[in-house]
Amino acid sequence: MAPLLVPAPREADLTGRRLSDNLPVTERVDAGLPAQGYELTLADDGITLAHADPAGRRYGQSTLDQLRRSGLVAGRIRDWPDLAHRGFMLDISRDRVPDRACLLALLDRLDRLRINHLELYTEHTFAYVDHEAVWRDASPMTPDDVAWLEAEAAARGIGLVANQNTFGHFERWLRLPEYRDRAVDPAAADPRSLAPTEANARFALDLVAELAGHHTNRSVNIGCDEVFELHGQTTAFVEHLGRLLDGTRALGLHPRFWADMIHRDPASAAEIVGDATALLWHYEAPMPEDTPDLMGALELPAPFDALIQDWIDSRAYLGFGPRAERFAGAGIDWWVCPGTSGWNSLVGRGSNARANALDAVTAAADFGATGMLVTEWGDNGHLQPPTVMLPALTFAASVAWCRATNEDQDTAAALGVFVLPDAVGRAGTAVLEAGEVYGRTGVIQPNGSALHDAVAGGGMGGFGVPTAEALAGVEATLAQADDDLAEARFTDDDGAITQRELRQAVALARHGAQRLACRHGLPAPDVATLDAELDGLCEEQVACWNARSRPGGLADSLARLRAR
Repeated sequence: MAPLLVPAPREADLTGRRLSDNLPVTERVDAGLPAQGYELTLADDGITLAHADPAGRRYGQSTLDQLRRSGLVAGRIRDWPDLAHRGFMLDISRDRVPDRACLLALLDRLDRLRINHLELYTEHTFAYVDHEAVWRDASPMTPDDVAWLEAEAAARGIGLVANQNTFGHFERWLRLPEYRDRAVDPAAADPRSLAPTEANARFALDLVAELAGHHTNRSVNIGCDEVFELHGQTTAFVEHLGRLLDGTRALGLHPRFWADMIHRDPASAAEIVGDATALLWHYEAPMPEDTPDLMGALELPAPFDALIQDWIDSRAYLGFGPRAERFAGAGIDWWVCPGTSGWNSLVGRGSNARANALDAVTAAADFGATGMLVTEWGDNGHLQPPTVMLPALTFAASVAWCRATNEDQDTAAALGVFVLPDAVGRAGTAVLEAGEVYGRTGVIQPNGSALHDAVAGGGMGGFGVPTAEALAGVEATLAQADDDLAEARFTDDDGAITQRELRQAVALARHGAQRLACRHGLPAPDVATLDAELDGLCEEQVACWNARSRPGGLADSLARLRAR
């Protein structure tokens, strides 16, 4: 049997003939290999590791370590990535800010998966010198945290890139009196975006300068996504985007920005975008051609109604392709940005995440994207623990490395051996099975799961009606997943936390199935019983949160559970 390697290399000719575990290793530089590439030759008299550069050496050593784990065999491996830039972005602005131990565990897993770019999505969770009012209760990242994280990331071959939204998603700032006048509409009940003015550009760029000043990497993600108040006002948006991009370049920084507001005609913005990198995000798997009628049936308040209409008009239901094709000829550097589908789900949306990632790397190959950034958001309280995203991240990182050899990956095995190692061998399948229940409730819900919506709300609504049979199946699947997780023996240093938080996520999803049944008049515990159960789940959520994350934001997140 061929050894399990993650990611699977593009060229592997292994004979299966066992070799001594103590063979000497000779290393050499091979300028003929592609960037980040390596070649391993394993023979009776020794092992040769040829590499193109330090990254190739690192990845070759990682593959050799994996081979040693299962026993060295004779043969040859040649490998290099499809995409040079393979990034991951973690949302730290929707209540959950990870502690250092959590970040360190994340870095170790990113290293194993050959991710070489990391961002922490920031709205208000950096300790800006002159803005304590906005971050005081958030347990923010500090300059010392950034310096520590950057050093740890660099030691693993990962570049840490500053990330500060500068246009949309300023809710946390604009709800405070001292910043409210900066809103597009200061009189709005919940203003979201900064007004597109010179003064606000200077304000936002001061934040960028302060945050980026604590990073050595000279790139920065300035956000600019979902400026809902300017939906349909492309000229006003692009004009202000130009201020922000030019101001970022004036700081000696390379700007990256979310491309959703220019996707209809990116070529028309190319002169203003210049050498900046556009980040084309899309988080749903490709859908059937008849999806427009389905999506149009959603009844959502502004501004989400405009978002859905844009989804339909731009044919985004077909995946990355229609938008990616427009970027291909626009003269703009761009990346594809799929998601982990962890947010609004409690236990993930596995099939959606897998199809979304495969669609992203396919579009990158077909239309010339230069990188991929996988995103893990924390919408509506970031209730999912950090480990829920790992199946999606494992698959996405693997197909970004080499789509041809990883699109049929046995992700359960990859998790159980490599990412969430479990000596019993049941955890990988359990996590994957739990990540499929979102599609088995009878309710189809974009950008989330009806189970999360039943527990904490905040979803976009869905189509269909659950049945008693469907929800009984969901509960049975989750019960089996919990049994398997209870039996698992995680061998990483954070294994005890991993086990506890995954079982908590499964318990919340089971509670969501019961709430959903109760809501639709199906057999279920009564509301009083459910409320009593939820009290216990909230206590366990606090314990799991405190084991991985800082206390700031916990009260806001927990309020979403207790409001049900």
